[in-house]
Amino acid sequence: MSRGKTPRANGKPIRHPTRGANGSPCEPLSSRRVGEDVRVVEVAGSAALKRRLRHLGLRPGKSIRVRQKSPAGMVVTSRGLKLALGKDATQHILVETDIEKA
Repeated sequence: MSRGKTPRANGKPIRHPTRGANGSPCEPLSSRRVGEDVRVVEVAGSAALKRRLRHLGLRPGKSIRVRQKSPAGMVVTSRGLKLALGKDATQHILVETDIEKA
């Protein structure tokens, strides 16, 4: 995505909440760095994308860790599973970063 363009889902601008459940700031997963632990706050985008990510286990409240990052997307781990996500998907997954270690 180039600068100045708003990510869109079904022609509508994506609503980005500014705060997570515990009050920490929310950002797209694509903005996170390798090694960070984050918690999913919301999945925006088309119904097909939401369904696909839900079936992969990426639901609000789930913790994930960023393992690799490239211009094409990211590799994350969730519940011991490695998941490869495209750049578009990572821009639609909103996460909070200030989470407690379990």
